[in-house]
Amino acid sequence: MKYTITLLALSLLLVGCSKIASDPQVRQKASGTWEVPTAHSVMTFDPDGSCVCKIPGVDLVMQGTWRVDRGFFTLTMTNAVGSEPHSPLGEVQRYKILSMNDHDWVLQFDGKTNLLRAH
Repeated sequence: MKYTITLLALSLLLVGCSKIASDPQVRQKASGTWEVPTAHSVMTFDPDGSCVCKIPGVDLVMQGTWRVDRGFFTLTMTNAVGSEPHSPLGEVQRYKILSMNDHDWVLQFDGKTNLLRAH
């Protein structure tokens, strides 16, 4: 019996620790500049829902919109300036929010995990 209570307490603790922030909390934390190490890019998300993506040393700046809804982060690039090739404009990318804190943001898109780091 005493082991049952201990296991129950540990289970509740783990469930509490894995809770994902609410949409308003994610929106607040997302506003700012984030580095995407795998893409060697820097993204700035403004509180008004607009965003800018820059890749240092590359002739390309992309602008778009972002939103958070029901645990998903949606990104739509609407404008691109520069000579480098880029993903199609208007394409909606919907990422599942796996975790987020003040320093790291982990998203999943098309079965792949993406890490963003506070810049």
